[in-house]
Amino acid sequence: DQHDRGLNTLLLTNSFDTTSAFQGGFSGVYVVCGNTYALARRGFDADVDDQVSFSINHKGNTKSQLGQISAALDVADRAIRSHEQVARDLAKVKVSRADVWRLAVAAMPPSRATLDKWKATGQPTGYWINQWNGVLDESRNGPGHDLPTRQGTAFGAWNAVTGYVDYARQPSSTDSARTNQALFGTGADIKTRAFEVAVDKFAGGGEWSDTVHDVESICSAAVN
Repeated sequence: DQHDRGLNTLLLTNSFDTTSAFQGGFSGVYVVCGNTYALARRGFDADVDDQVSFSINHKGNTKSQLGQISAALDVADRAIRSHEQVARDLAKVKVSRADVWRLAVAAMPPSRATLDKWKATGQPTGYWINQWNGVLDESRNGPGHDLPTRQGTAFGAWNAVTGYVDYARQPSSTDSARTNQALFGTGADIKTRAFEVAVDKFAGGGEWSDTVHDVESICSAAVN
């Protein structure tokens, strides 16, 4: 459910003949072939009273498959180490609550057509305000918000975006849908954009975009 934070397990899966691509994650990894995964889902979806068991024989080049996975995880590990150093740098940069809100706007910007409509009416729609204020709430109440590396830091601002996107943006969706959007869908895009903006603005001293300035001028009372 929406309170399942702390679980850090990602399933790696590829086709039985290894022709399909696989995705790599961070830690706590289980590896199965596509056939095994499909049967596991069938067993999981069965009625609790049903005693279901399956048996699968693998006849592929297991060593080669594991080698591919090992290489992918090695690339992921190097990327994570670089990412970790940048995160440490962001944790040293102090930011205001207004900056957290600006990062939320930059990570989840309205379209130009939507922004033009707001300018004409002077009233943004609640959906967008709720999203940005959701990030603010995450920065105040999310897990670890009181840690010195998060409280009032650029790293904390980025964490507020990721926390909101992963756990509050679609709290009623299924586990599978939430995982997909968080890792590979729109949620992943938002988090990547937030990280790039945080590095550029908070660590690199870059300027906020015209969109952020325009939204700020329309939503002068939006930061609660």
